[in-house]
Amino acid sequence: AVAIARQASRRSLFSLKFERAASSTTIGFVGLGKIGAAMATNLLQAGHCLAVHDVEPSAVERLRSEGAATPGSVAEVARAVGDGVCFTVLPNDASLVDVVEGGGLLEALSGSGAVHVSCSTVSPHTSRSLADQHTAAGASFVSAPVFARPDGMRAAQATIPISGAPDAVARARPLLEATSTGVYEFGADAGAANVAKLCGNYLIAAAIEANAEALALAEAEGVARDQLITMLS
Repeated sequence: AVAIARQASRRSLFSLKFERAASSTTIGFVGLGKIGAAMATNLLQAGHCLAVHDVEPSAVERLRSEGAATPGSVAEVARAVGDGVCFTVLPNDASLVDVVEGGGLLEALSGSGAVHVSCSTVSPHTSRSLADQHTAAGASFVSAPVFARPDGMRAAQATIPISGAPDAVARARPLLEATSTGVYEFGADAGAANVAKLCGNYLIAAAIEANAEALALAEAEGVARDQLITMLS
């Protein structure tokens, strides 16, 4: 009986905390990997109320200890935001589609007028398809993939391209500015920001390859790589 009473007390305390957060314009956050957790922490430190979820319990617990509400499912997070903003930071296209469709995110956002901000690096086709689904369901989809290493994101030094319906972008942008040094708009096409991210990734990879070729040439001709890279840097 004592154990049951304690469980009920914990549930009531959680419900009270969650209701207070929701009444203060709760931001939803799904995906608490190295980038997602850093983003969520930055938003908490900026004074926002968050409801978070991840498949990894320890990741959820870390954010709970920082002050986030922790409902038990993606759908509950989406419902908590009302007509506000819900972020997803997921590893690939399949994970994003699964959370939106199988995880209940879109169903929970339907008819709410809420904005789903995807910060995942996915294909432009995926973002465009999801944007159409959100529009049909009475919600909005914004694409905002991030350029940042985990340490850079923790320092709020990300660079973020963003695209989607102008009113939805306007609602998402101030939140992204709390965790970045620059947010760059690419119009109403939800896939455009993903194109920008892919172009940036290509240039990063090309720069790595170009440096490697230059250093290999130097080494083959007896020039020390460390001296050359010091000059080039």
